Amino acid sequence: FNPKIRPWYKSALESSPEISGGIPYEEVVTKEWLVSVSKILIDKDNILQGVVAIDASMDSVTKNLFERDEAYSSSYSYVVDKKGKIIIHHRKDLLGENFKERVETKDSFSNQSGRMSYVFEKDSKIAYYTNLDSLGWTVVTVINKSQILHNLLIRILLSMSIVVLASLFVGQVISRILGNKIITPLKTLEQHVKDIIEGKKSEKNQDDNNLISDYEEINTIANGIE
Repeated sequence: FNPKIRPWYKSALESSPEISGGIPYEEVVTKEWLVSVSKILIDKDNILQGVVAIDASMDSVTKNLFERDEAYSSSYSYVVDKKGKIIIHHRKDLLGENFKERVETKDSFSNQSGRMSYVFEKDSKIAYYTNLDSLGWTVVTVINKSQILHNLLIRILLSMSIVVLASLFVGQVISRILGNKIITPLKTLEQHVKDIIEGKKSEKNQDDNNLISDYEEINTIANGIE
């Protein structure tokens, strides 16, 4: 076949003298989808002598790009060239499509890296992008906004549950301490007061200041009442 009519060859000429931004194409023989980066070769007189191209299997590239956090099943990555054309994507039907024509967004890849949001096929997405100046590529990683909110809500509820359980545990400990140290002695003091009012003989030893409570204040009140 004539290589001069192939997409990677034409792309190298169009991008001359820079490296082409990459182009997806279907291999003639195997029908495999490839992404090609190419560059013209010139001699010392600046005359075109040919084109060198490096091809990578679309499947192998997307496999690396498609690695994701197990907690975020809706996340994936793809590549857009400097003209806004989608050149690497796990969905073959989107290859060659213009990014801004397929999504609803007012943002652009104006910074070296950043965050943006857009709507794609009725799903609200949050995207993080990085511009690769040497290739003229922009690598975009997206995730459904609803999944982020869902995971965030779960973490908030989990944190709140931990706080509530910790509060209940601490409350039980404090309640037991208060019961043993204060509430029980006060009830004992109450019974002594009732015994005194009814003329019963108090079983409390007046010489023992710690008989009712470990707190001197409660013992002082008890002794004063008696």
